[in-house]
Amino acid sequence: MEFRILGPVSAERDGRSVPLDGAKQRATLAALLLARGRLVTDERLTTLLWGWDPPTTSTRQLYTYVSRLRTRLGPGHGLTRHGSGYRMDPQDAVLDWQTFEELAEAGRADLRAGRFADAERRLAEALALWHGPALGDVTDELAGTEGPRLEEARLTALEDHNEAALALGHHHDLVPALTGHVHHHPLRERLRGQLMTALYRCGRRADALTTYENTRRLLADDLGIDPGPALRTLHHHILTTTLPAPPTEDRPTPPLHTPRPRPTTNTQSSTDGQTPVTGRPSVRRSTTTAQPPGFAQLPPADWPSATGQTPPAGRTPGIARPAAGEFAAAGQALAYVQDTAVPTLPAPATTPAPPRGAAHPDASALLPCAPGDFTGREAEIDEVAGALRARYDVVVTGAPGSGTSALALRVAELCREDFPDGRLYADLRTDDGGRRDTHEILGWFLRALGIAADALPGAADERARLYRAQIARRRVLIVLDNATDDAQVRPLLPGGGPSRTLVTGTHAALASLEAVRLVRLGPMTPAEAAQLLAAQAGTARLAAEPEATGRVAEYCDRLPLALRIAGARLAARPHWPVARLADRLAPKEHRLDELRIGTLDITTGLRTALAGLPARVSEALRVLAAAGLPRLTARDAAALLDLTARDAEDVLEQLTDAHLATATAPHDDELRYRLPPLVHLYALRQCSYARPDREPTLT
Repeated sequence: MEFRILGPVSAERDGRSVPLDGAKQRATLAALLLARGRLVTDERLTTLLWGWDPPTTSTRQLYTYVSRLRTRLGPGHGLTRHGSGYRMDPQDAVLDWQTFEELAEAGRADLRAGRFADAERRLAEALALWHGPALGDVTDELAGTEGPRLEEARLTALEDHNEAALALGHHHDLVPALTGHVHHHPLRERLRGQLMTALYRCGRRADALTTYENTRRLLADDLGIDPGPALRTLHHHILTTTLPAPPTEDRPTPPLHTPRPRPTTNTQSSTDGQTPVTGRPSVRRSTTTAQPPGFAQLPPADWPSATGQTPPAGRTPGIARPAAGEFAAAGQALAYVQDTAVPTLPAPATTPAPPRGAAHPDASALLPCAPGDFTGREAEIDEVAGALRARYDVVVTGAPGSGTSALALRVAELCREDFPDGRLYADLRTDDGGRRDTHEILGWFLRALGIAADALPGAADERARLYRAQIARRRVLIVLDNATDDAQVRPLLPGGGPSRTLVTGTHAALASLEAVRLVRLGPMTPAEAAQLLAAQAGTARLAAEPEATGRVAEYCDRLPLALRIAGARLAARPHWPVARLADRLAPKEHRLDELRIGTLDITTGLRTALAGLPARVSEALRVLAAAGLPRLTARDAAALLDLTARDAEDVLEQLTDAHLATATAPHDDELRYRLPPLVHLYALRQCSYARPDREPTLT
């Protein structure tokens, strides 16, 4: 089975085309293939097929599309239903996008190692897999969501290919094609730098300098910025005639226009000790030879952009879908014509340029320090770090005060070497507990990645596209702390590439993010709680009063924040026995007041969690707390709240989702719900504030 998405979406089985009906069925197949065996929820598929306003029959229609796909793909399709979505993992199938990524990465490794002939060959093979704009004949929603990511990967490989070709001395062949590519992508400085290099090496120094001046004016007029350090350095070398000649290789170089065909075995090995390309068999391609840069006959019309609109002449805003001028007719097939890249040159000592792909020096500075006395949670740390290293995004949730933020920062420190290009951090909650604006966070990230403040786009969606383009080739860890819900997180996800995201929050809605590992933090174990108290108050002091230490831990619900507050109070009062603090925490009406010191207050997180609930649910919490029952069933809650059992269960589940209640299933299978003691006390306090005439009974 072969699947193609680098062009019109299609499938072949045993050399025969599989019939696919319409844009939505093709979009369904492409979305499942792009997920690479991970679960795609019904909600996600519906959005990719119909956008944010699906028809009332969307669920039934989606089922029909999937059913027809199974029938038409035949045995071995690997398309299965899992929970609230679908996953597709055809083990023996070939996907052109995966083959492209493997070849492009191997070519990039050859380029870094100075093996220019092998880099040029592999990158040419990767680019030959494209037969038009990626995700052709799918819905606008899928093309707009996934198309820019694929197109950015193509342009990056295209620039890497041309860098290798320039290193091999093919500048004469590159000039005609580079001129067209600069026209279609006028704001890509790497392309313009390559054109300047090729012109200079062809003896056209004046044309190279004119190209730089045109670039400088375009950037100044359109964006109000100057060319970047790499382009300015290149201009200096051309102006002073100090541009280095192309490097040479010891071994022969295959002709630029005849890339060697890739074998159809599972592993492509190199006979001279160079980087192998591993993976699934390559996609069978047309025997027509792909045309090299400069050999294309450019069609007159443009392909539509990712937004469905044709950009003005000479202008390509953002990352558009490729223009028709980047495809050349070659027999019955369309061969992708290659764009280009700025050569790596030594920058002047006064303006050093960061390594290609590296984050701006400020990127890691956004990350706060992890607590130096972080204690326990070894299993959870291993689970989160392991998932990130396995290229999964991770969501860490827990009750207010359970230490999700501290754990995320600890993992970010431990994974420093796994993300060499930087670590970005943003607290998605404002100081007053509100929801922080995504537009503001994207501005932080872009400035940390080296974008000047006056060059930041004004619209949030434009910032999101620029942000994804900036980290597409970087290995960055993005820590999104205190997220409110999935809608706040989605614009901040990298969208592809080697970067990973670590999200923390208290809301169950975060579990709806695609392809994430969910890690829940509960109370610490008694041993971990004692260790955390000892880290602040002293081991010998607590060891002398084990019973009192245990009582303090239980009064804190064994939550890290409450334990840290208790430990800080003991450290600030060395004359107190541990038993004295335990005795002060024992009265329920005073416990919340005792669990605060400085800016640390156990009620802060509880206040934010309660404020995020619907009004009827927060009121229900107060009523349930006032009832004082140690355990509640849905029927108990229904009687207290004057609701049906179903509606009462929904209320209890919303409290559980917010980590303000816990649920257990005893042998009779009827769920029992419990309010943790600190939540119970806080809800009672809110009840007394709301009803001053009522005296709550503390149990």
